[in-house]
Amino acid sequence: MMEASAYRRFPWFLIVLMFLLLAEGFLFVTSAAYNVSVGGYGSDPYKQGVWIAIGLGVFAVCLLVRYGLFGRWAYGLYAAGLAATTACYVFPAVNGAHRWIFFNGAIKVQPTEFMKLILPLTLARYLAYRKNVGGPGGLIGPLLVAGIPILVILMQPDLGSALVFVPMVLAVLFVAGARKRDLSILVTMGLALGVGFYFSPWIKPHQKARVQTLLNPSAAPLREGYQLAQSKIAIGSGGLTGKGLYNGTQNYLGHLPFNSTDFIFAVIGEEWGFSGTAGTLLAYSLLLWCGLAVAARTRDPFGRLTVVGLLCPMAVQVVVNTGMTVGLVPITGLTLPLISYGGSSMIATLAALGLVCNVSVRRPIVLAPETFRISPPQSPRTPRVS
Repeated sequence: MMEASAYRRFPWFLIVLMFLLLAEGFLFVTSAAYNVSVGGYGSDPYKQGVWIAIGLGVFAVCLLVRYGLFGRWAYGLYAAGLAATTACYVFPAVNGAHRWIFFNGAIKVQPTEFMKLILPLTLARYLAYRKNVGGPGGLIGPLLVAGIPILVILMQPDLGSALVFVPMVLAVLFVAGARKRDLSILVTMGLALGVGFYFSPWIKPHQKARVQTLLNPSAAPLREGYQLAQSKIAIGSGGLTGKGLYNGTQNYLGHLPFNSTDFIFAVIGEEWGFSGTAGTLLAYSLLLWCGLAVAARTRDPFGRLTVVGLLCPMAVQVVVNTGMTVGLVPITGLTLPLISYGGSSMIATLAALGLVCNVSVRRPIVLAPETFRISPPQSPRTPRVS
């Protein structure tokens, strides 16, 4: 349980923003579930309500249990998450990808979403009190810890989710004290590998087509460019204030694919217009700012690294999901946190926010310098005698 003084450190504004985004998501999942052929709504709104309820329960657990315990469990959680991610290959592929574990044939869990929670915890525990992160040798361990699950996810194949982990790893290493020069080398190597991967035989044809569609969206508007073309039509037709909730024609006529998951931001743009999309982005920006404020206030290395690691994948997903709907980034299967339909994503995101709030209310006193690096002892100066 939390002490009475902890309630004064509770990030209430973050919670308000979280519930606003959850309410917005439920509204637009309901809108996307409307089927014009039958004149009614599908089961997605009911399922989304169940996922939100379960997610809020997990949020409460992650808030009430001291976050130091999650650090003790980090390596065990890492092994379990890696095993679950690998186990996806045992189950049938969906749309050519092995990303889900099925239960009773109806319920499916995507372990990758929970690795976005587990991997930051593992890296935070590994790096929290190490003093050799500043050199290249100190980067080998965390890169191996992060590289194994990223490689497994990449082979599923799930390129979008695998790339989400890369900025998170760089951000955690930077906060842990890695030198900018070493991180710059890693970024350069990563870009070179990305270019090489694009021209390699391992890239899937549909992945290469998404990049080509980004560069020339009008080349195949009825094939590879169909999703982007319909998304742009929906957002553009919304104008300043939108067509009104549940009145989006691209949405309920079925022209917008994956309207409750990948392209739900386009539904917001069509029905709430520019004002709705701008308000949504503002809410995300403020939520992430509140989370970073928590990281800035805590001096506990594990707590700070955990918060940064949990927020980074969330921020990347917001940027990529909204950017792909308007043609700024290639189309991937990344959902919009707290808004898109999906159980695994919803539960993992709420668990991450629960841990962020946990760190906020339990900021231990650390008798150490503000930075993670320990400065060498200084020789006492002899006072000058005039």
